[in-house]
Amino acid sequence: MNQPKVHFAGLSITLPQGWVDVTHDIPGLPPPTLAKEGGTGALQFSVGRYQSGAEPHIDMQALQNLMHEFAGSRRLGRVENMRELRGNLLSVSSDFVSDQEFIRVWYLTNSRDVALVTYIALVEKLEEVASELEDAETIVGSLEEL
Repeated sequence: MNQPKVHFAGLSITLPQGWVDVTHDIPGLPPPTLAKEGGTGALQFSVGRYQSGAEPHIDMQALQNLMHEFAGSRRLGRVENMRELRGNLLSVSSDFVSDQEFIRVWYLTNSRDVALVTYIALVEKLEEVASELEDAETIVGSLEEL
């Protein structure tokens, strides 16, 4: 059976069973958002596309810098245990835990464009978070350009 796909911002994303696009269920103008039906967390995507000018060559160091800036600007604490992945896309990810929230952040690039993906869930539901995080990793790993 084929898994469903969603398309936005020039990306194609494969969804595991039970995950749906909930963007239109959120008030205001949220970034594209996915969630597991009956789940506890949300996975949001923000994509910056190269438009014009000198073509960027975004590398792993640039992604690491973006992660540190993201954590600092949101007062998430120190970036520890940053994970790097080199494949069709370069990516870094890191986790942040407060008294109330668990947050995993990914930055991905094809060397021209950058995607920021965040998974946010309540710490009180930490047991459910582990299962959703496995799915979130699968979703992020499925990112393809259209």
